[in-house]
Amino acid sequence: MLNVIKSASIIIRKSTGEVYLGLRSKKLRTFPNFWVFPGGKIDEELDDNWKGTEKEVIDTILRELYEEIGLVIGNNNIFEANDRERGINKISYNSEFRNNFIQKIEYVGKKDTPPFTNQIYSAAYYYIKSEMFDNLMPKVDGQELVQGMWIHPELAIQNWIDGKILLPPPILHLLRKIDTENFIKESLEETFLPTGFQSKIEIYPNIEFIPINSSTIKPFFNTNLIIIEGYENYILVDPGANKNGEEHLELILEKLTKPPIIFLTHHHLDHWEGLKLIEKIFPDAIVYAHKNTNSRIDTKLNKINVNEGYILNPGGKLYQVIDLFGHTDGHIGLLNEKKDVLISGDHIVGVGSTVLDYDNGSMIEYMKTCSKIRKLSIDLILPAHGPPIFDPKNLIVKYIEHRINRENNILKIVKKGIYSINEILKLCYADTPLEMHVFAKRNLLLHINKLIAEQKIDQNKLIYD
Repeated sequence: MLNVIKSASIIIRKSTGEVYLGLRSKKLRTFPNFWVFPGGKIDEELDDNWKGTEKEVIDTILRELYEEIGLVIGNNNIFEANDRERGINKISYNSEFRNNFIQKIEYVGKKDTPPFTNQIYSAAYYYIKSEMFDNLMPKVDGQELVQGMWIHPELAIQNWIDGKILLPPPILHLLRKIDTENFIKESLEETFLPTGFQSKIEIYPNIEFIPINSSTIKPFFNTNLIIIEGYENYILVDPGANKNGEEHLELILEKLTKPPIIFLTHHHLDHWEGLKLIEKIFPDAIVYAHKNTNSRIDTKLNKINVNEGYILNPGGKLYQVIDLFGHTDGHIGLLNEKKDVLISGDHIVGVGSTVLDYDNGSMIEYMKTCSKIRKLSIDLILPAHGPPIFDPKNLIVKYIEHRINRENNILKIVKKGIYSINEILKLCYADTPLEMHVFAKRNLLLHINKLIAEQKIDQNKLIYD
């Protein structure tokens, strides 16, 4: 079940067209180092069927304008607060002026963050363009927001394209539509659309990242369908929709305006179950995958075996196949032409660590691949599960350290004379929920196989209970 965190944001705009964006602190858990509109969590409880126009939503906007960027809707104007030590309710204001301000802000609908995990943020957005902001210089709070700027929407978008700033997909989407003729009407209508249609989930220029229901394992319930748009084709990476996600995938396929190329990172069902639907809509599509993947999947589509160095060209930009063995013996990924974005499949996931395939995975190969990724100069990893990873260098170091620590722990347990696999599992994964031990055991056995190959454990002493 999704945990929905309700919030409210406002697009404030000068009469000359600039909007105000604030830079979220790198220390924040959600969207660190991203530029956003002023806004925040709605403290009061709202019904699950909230409309976005409730008094609590407006109160949140007034509070966040004050707390985040120091703007007060005062007695007869908007002014910058000298300090923010007082609560907003302790600041005097002219009720008529404040009511006029509230009437001028226009509701433009709700936008939800994609369900990469079981927690999403649902934000109600408001919009106001007024000369009241023309001479104001908001001051960020220095905690959630560490920097602020007035900027024209088209310049903000160009800065995002050039890699100078990060923008969450809903913010990018709103900036792109803000000067269109039917901006407010269309934005309101989008509120009721499914993921990927409500706002385009464009994580990187021409790359969409849409979580779709799949037959995956906990803690995930989606597989991210990655859509790369070229001048001539789309590349669809891991169309893993199950029956619950089939309708969603069909909507996406029907909106495609160019024929798709299918790329599979590996053979697990949650990465290719949607091929049955693609067969119906695009029967001439070709599946590109490693030979160990193509030999294990069931599809009527034509297949081409690929491995490291193979180039996919959807038109305009080139994408190079990279071997990412370990999770399975045929696991591959994609590197973009600039080699700063890695599509990682299940080798790296957005939350926690990955579970390797015991039958055809290898911890030895997995660790080699981790070291290989560590040497790449990537700025973004797009995993098959969980949110995008904007700090890949630190994460891959943590992945390696996690595996080394796990192996050191196994060796300590074995040195105490404990050789039962189940006992090692209980001790080594004591902090892992019991329902996940069946998956943890797979990784444990692969760790032990690696340690046996390295002659650090005597296999003859182990008890496979």
